[in-house]
Amino acid sequence: MRNRLHDLAEANGIERGYRDIDDHWVTVGDETLAALLRALGVPVPDANEATDADADADLAPEPASPSSATPSYPAPAEACFLPEHLESDRCWGVACQIYGLRSNRNAGIGDFEDLARLGETVAGLGADFLGVSPMHALFTAAPERCSPFSPSNRLMLNPMLIAVDRVEGFAADDIDAAASHEARSTTEVDYRRAAATKLPALRRIFERTRPAPLPGVAELRSLHGRPAVDHALFEAVSAEMVRRTGSVGWHVWPDDWHSPDSDTVRAFAAEHPREVAFHLWLQEIAAIQLAEVADRLRHAGMRIGLYLDLAVGVAPDGSATWSDPALSVAGARIGAPPDMFNAAGQDWGLAPMSPTELVARAMQPVRALYDAGLRHAGALRIDHAMSLQRLFWIPSELTASAGAYVRYPMDRLLAELAAASRRHRAIIIGEDLGVVPRGFRETMQAWRLQGYRVLMFERDDAGFRPPESYPIDALACVATHDTATLAGWWRETDVDARVAAGLYDAADVEAARRQRGVERGDLVDLLRRRGLADYRASAPFGLELAVAIHRLAASTASRLFVVQLEDLLQVADQVNLPGTLDEHPNWRRRMPVAVEDLAGDTGAATIIAAIRAERPRR
Repeated sequence: MRNRLHDLAEANGIERGYRDIDDHWVTVGDETLAALLRALGVPVPDANEATDADADADLAPEPASPSSATPSYPAPAEACFLPEHLESDRCWGVACQIYGLRSNRNAGIGDFEDLARLGETVAGLGADFLGVSPMHALFTAAPERCSPFSPSNRLMLNPMLIAVDRVEGFAADDIDAAASHEARSTTEVDYRRAAATKLPALRRIFERTRPAPLPGVAELRSLHGRPAVDHALFEAVSAEMVRRTGSVGWHVWPDDWHSPDSDTVRAFAAEHPREVAFHLWLQEIAAIQLAEVADRLRHAGMRIGLYLDLAVGVAPDGSATWSDPALSVAGARIGAPPDMFNAAGQDWGLAPMSPTELVARAMQPVRALYDAGLRHAGALRIDHAMSLQRLFWIPSELTASAGAYVRYPMDRLLAELAAASRRHRAIIIGEDLGVVPRGFRETMQAWRLQGYRVLMFERDDAGFRPPESYPIDALACVATHDTATLAGWWRETDVDARVAAGLYDAADVEAARRQRGVERGDLVDLLRRRGLADYRASAPFGLELAVAIHRLAASTASRLFVVQLEDLLQVADQVNLPGTLDEHPNWRRRMPVAVEDLAGDTGAATIIAAIRAERPRR
């Protein structure tokens, strides 16, 4: 029987069911609906309370027809920007993890100078863009919280990416050369060691170059805007709280520290103006250096330049939620429903943005986010692009398998995104992987959002789809940061990693290895039919195979093609293993080849030559 709880869920954008990755209908339980209503601040009625207007009607859990499950959005008057050369041409670029860039000069973590040099190198080889994972602000006082997709604040930048030796006023003795050498000699990035080397050096430059008395918070807000100053204040308070309590996130701080406007925090700011000013200065320097990277890539000949990334959400205990708690929903987390890789679903631990608050503020928060992401970008990737329509919310007291989708004002979000794209003359790429609602990709195409097509996922009952079947409005690739690298996929090291992380039992392993054997066979069959390689599915991975597969993927009809730096260097280890935290060294892998030596790497040069053969610059 239809009841009041179901009506309230529908009225507040909570979907009572969804189709999973296998297109099976999943009905959301009443416990989940009630918990999400409470998270939205909606009083929850008795679950058995019938609706007066329709007490005898039964509300089918599954929509009666596909059309009723697919929102209809009119074709836009003005869609996203697309440069003229891409109307009839294709291009390619390289994607990297900036923290993992190895060089002969950085302080243990890749930085903006490394990024610029990498971009200049690949631009000289014909690349039109350089992609990088989110560079949003993390937690300076807890550098080990290193996931770029779990930021403290998406409006700000990560100061750990500053190239210390490129800061105006830098002196050679500002940084400990021996400590820098030791920090960059490790196989994995040691974030604590890098921070212990870089932050004191940056502080010395700040103290020497900004000696005059500095204004207080109120004056700083009038000069730099409230979001930037409140983030700097959060960083200063967070460092103080780590010293006092060991807690970097505000949820466990004493209650009187939970707001930038509390009397206690105001008093702290008045007593420590230079601390606040230091963190604000770090943001200024990071923005200057990122702008310089963008300029250098354009001058090197890239037609698109920086391809930046906008994370889908923020950490619940970071600067964004501390500064503006009403914009986030405290009683829920973002994740994904169960799928073939994660039987229990995924809990990303991110705070969802409130749809009602977005509407109440006339979409200004996302307008600011898009402008921040596009300020120095020629292209922007929207992480989990389905968030434009809906997000999978997990109630705080439940697990990922008990989540539900919550709708967002898609028409208004798309309009803001398209306007920002045109304003900054930048391409928008939507990561449309996973559970994609019916009609969503058609809507993306109407708005000229470029989709994502990963070779390893482009399969049907006949095997791998041929290159000409790929859509034009897309970015094609062999792998991403959330999948196995090409070498790892062939060697099944991703299966090994899932076993080590406790994600696979014996039956899972057997099934995964059997399926991978089938997939390898299908792929070499396609390569053979295309005349690209005569390879056996049981053969070891090597450069010949890497070249053939990248040439196949680059030959797709899609406008854009990106190759991971890990695949250029034939790295087997996976960047990130979804569904894990400490079980896998996520976001810590350092590249085996220094940026200065990349141009001379035979394997990378050979793969790039194959890509260029398929996508020559016109």
